[in-house]
Amino acid sequence: MLMMKQLLYLLISLFTFNPAVHAFDSKGHQYLEQQAYKLLRNYPNGQVILDWLVQNKILSEGLPSRSQYPDNALERQFTQSRQGYHFMTSNFNVLGAAKSKGDLPQQEELLLRSLGPSLQMMYYFFREIIGNPQGASQAGRGIYVLMHIVADSYSTEHTSRDSATTQLRTIKGWKISRLGWPKIATSKEPGKETLLLLHHGKPAPGDREWFYLNGNDTVLTAAGMNAAKAMCELLVITYEASRQPASSDALVCHYFEQYFQPYQSSISNKTFVFAGTPKNVHYNFGDHYEANKKAVILHYDRFPFYSLMLTAQSGFSKQNLFNTFGAEIERYISPRAADKAFALIRRTPVGYGFGVVYINNHPPGATFASALRFKGFVSFSFALPLINASLDPHGGISVYPAASSTRFSPHAGLDLVWNPGKDWYFINSHPRTLRLTLGYEYDPWNVFLQNSIKLKIGYNTWHGRIVVPKRISRG
Repeated sequence: MLMMKQLLYLLISLFTFNPAVHAFDSKGHQYLEQQAYKLLRNYPNGQVILDWLVQNKILSEGLPSRSQYPDNALERQFTQSRQGYHFMTSNFNVLGAAKSKGDLPQQEELLLRSLGPSLQMMYYFFREIIGNPQGASQAGRGIYVLMHIVADSYSTEHTSRDSATTQLRTIKGWKISRLGWPKIATSKEPGKETLLLLHHGKPAPGDREWFYLNGNDTVLTAAGMNAAKAMCELLVITYEASRQPASSDALVCHYFEQYFQPYQSSISNKTFVFAGTPKNVHYNFGDHYEANKKAVILHYDRFPFYSLMLTAQSGFSKQNLFNTFGAEIERYISPRAADKAFALIRRTPVGYGFGVVYINNHPPGATFASALRFKGFVSFSFALPLINASLDPHGGISVYPAASSTRFSPHAGLDLVWNPGKDWYFINSHPRTLRLTLGYEYDPWNVFLQNSIKLKIGYNTWHGRIVVPKRISRG
């Protein structure tokens, strides 16, 4: 019964999902970005900074808003390991904080579990922008993705901040990522409509708290203005660090101290120290970044590279439980930029592959060769909410080289894909993970197996997209 409820909720989510529910709405991101540019122009050398950032391809010519587009990358909306792209945390951390038996309030417990990884991700992406701004953007990260994260950190659906100091009280998870939550997680914050540990889902009133209307004029709220100021300062330190890369570490750490310090914490040796607990949050990650930049990207932005699968299909015939056996190999094209129009399409993983199948349930007297089917196909992958899986539609052409009649046949299907278990390695290769699929396939030529259930087991390797850096002027 619970599984049926999950499937029903999953289908409803897919057909009613609006990316704007997961952040300041699209209009809000556009407005806040333009407000950040306006604030920067009021700096003594603000226009010089903007001109330099445009000249060096860190910002776009004409300064169009682009920080709204990352909301359209569905894998970053649904996948638990990528909630940091919206300055949120995983449901694992929320559950741990909600069930904690310690002395700390649940919001503070959740902040301690979540802030370090969130700042680490921002640190890495900032350092990548300084060394390779165009490549970072083309690979799906870059300055606009980081501006999006900063803006989201001021949404009351994503975080809770102290109203007087704007210091962080907690980082929230997404309610839609589970069907059931502990009562404390879904209780309201005192005197507010927002939830204690979670983002509402839809509707999400806190995501529109960036403005109010004064007649026909749009006026920023305190949260909106604070977000714009933080985005403006991000542009300033990007300019300073790009001209003097040796200062990158000090600049970004000071930025964290200004805009991401936890409520009532102190600072010691680039660490946020909390009273009443030995736990703390370290926010300087320079050593790890310099040691292995590729591993950094792989951790936060990885996608399948190759997959090798054994297959079996069942048409539920009386003669055989499994009517075909075979193997497939597939290569995947990594998603592109997340900060441009049509990010939904650009960020959708695409694969192409080849396979061979032996049709076990063939006509009497058929030869082994005539029972072989070769196929080529393409697939698309869409991350799903609630479960750590993806829905992969696919289609292609099958060839029966030794068949006596029709030799070519189209086929199409839909797979539900899981990657259970931990990564494993073979010598110094890409990390690998077990890959399981359950799907449906339609082949109109095969009179014995036009409609079939398809099972696959194998593995896929992972990689993170890195675009080779181009030279940048430091003048």
